[in-house]
Amino acid sequence: MNSNEELYALWIMTVTENSPSAARRAARTFGTAKDVYEGGRSDFCGFRENTAELFMNKDLTAAKELAEKCRKLGIRVIPFSSPEMPDEVKKLENPPCVLFVKGTGVFSQTDVRVAIVGSRKATDLGRKIASRLAYELSSAGVTVISGMATGIDTAAHKGALYEGKETFAFLGGGADVIYPKENAELYRRITQNGAVVSEYLPSSSVQGFHFPERNRLLSAFSKAVIIVESDESGGSMRTAEHAKKQGVPVLAVPGPLDSAVSLGTNRLIKDGCPAVTCADDVIDFLNSQYGMRLRIMKRLSSLAEKKEKETEKKPEKPEKPEKSEKAEKQQPKPEIKEITEKDLSSLSDFEKAAYMLAEKRGSFSVDEVCEALDATFGEAFSAITDLEEKEFIIEAEAGRYRLK
Repeated sequence: MNSNEELYALWIMTVTENSPSAARRAARTFGTAKDVYEGGRSDFCGFRENTAELFMNKDLTAAKELAEKCRKLGIRVIPFSSPEMPDEVKKLENPPCVLFVKGTGVFSQTDVRVAIVGSRKATDLGRKIASRLAYELSSAGVTVISGMATGIDTAAHKGALYEGKETFAFLGGGADVIYPKENAELYRRITQNGAVVSEYLPSSSVQGFHFPERNRLLSAFSKAVIIVESDESGGSMRTAEHAKKQGVPVLAVPGPLDSAVSLGTNRLIKDGCPAVTCADDVIDFLNSQYGMRLRIMKRLSSLAEKKEKETEKKPEKPEKPEKSEKAEKQQPKPEIKEITEKDLSSLSDFEKAAYMLAEKRGSFSVDEVCEALDATFGEAFSAITDLEEKEFIIEAEAGRYRLK
């Protein structure tokens, strides 16, 4: 993208700082940010007089200062005319003038993105379902996006990170503003394996009215929106409304009839939205809807199966020489939280076994738990999720965990 186009887009943001709707209208009306900048008063004849006057200020000083601020914060600027901006987003009635992106992830027109969203007051079961859906969809090449809110959103991002794949979080404040504060570690992990995305100026505080605006982007960036848990008036239902207006399919996870956070999802299904009972339901839907050939990478459920596969496909490798005592001393060891017998008594037998595995190996992945404990994927995944929520383990790197 032409750096001048980025600068002109930032100029639009600075001159319309108190009127974001004016920036969005300019993005929709003109082909490029440069065209907006070079436009004369007559080119803004469809705008209100006071709004048109904003664009007559051609001073780029504030825009250059904003560009430097973004550079220092490690925030990329994606103007509305950028090839990285999905066509579906450009076609919105109120497209973003700029997206501020912090992280390693880059949007591609060929990405298969699916939004997984739901209640902030999620149940334990809802969080596990969201995590597992995200994990298995990521294994099939789907990019999971969400809003980094507590509850279902957080669980969805973590599920994608368990697989070590990219995930994108759309924020209701500036791209450098962590919200909620307790998701500081998740924010760090997302920026290392994906990105956080915002249409608001850096350092902008989170505002309640930002979330409906954020939700329209979540759906517009997606091939499908999955609602895991929601009451009948939750923010996720508004995301579903945005998706329907944009022609984006909405899928929903059914829940218990007496659960308040299942009222919304059950109503969506009653109204005709496809029900999701497993990740295969989503994959089958995407394949039939878009002519894709996605396939979930199945996890091995036992050590015997894995050894059989390795015997068939892999030649034997010579054993690696043991590390010298000196080399071992040079390796820094992470500080481990001391766990008492009383702490361990709160764990199930399987969770204790997984904990002992971490203690023995130093770090492990979901697949390694399956192999070492002869467990199904579901057993291993649930154990890791529970151990992390109980703060017995933390992520050492993408897809690998160690004792906290």
